[in-house]
Amino acid sequence: MTWTMENLNSAPANRVAIVHLKLQDCTKSPSEEIEVKFQLTKDAIEAMLRSLTYISEQLSNMAGTSSEPAQKKQKQ
Repeated sequence: MTWTMENLNSAPANRVAIVHLKLQDCTKSPSEEIEVKFQLTKDAIEAMLRSLTYISEQLSNMAGTSSEPAQKKQKQ
């Protein structure tokens, strides 16, 4: 994963991060690499990080608990 900033000379609300991901398609033999590019605003990144933090906490708490699916709670 790599990323760059765009609109550096703009107001902070107008700046975006361009994220580049290289994904491997393991369903193909030999596996293929696919590049995905998307842009995120600061608000989108913050929401994404909150969700990822919640997922991480849930995974950490699952050690030694039942195998029932955890209830997803959306933080806003």
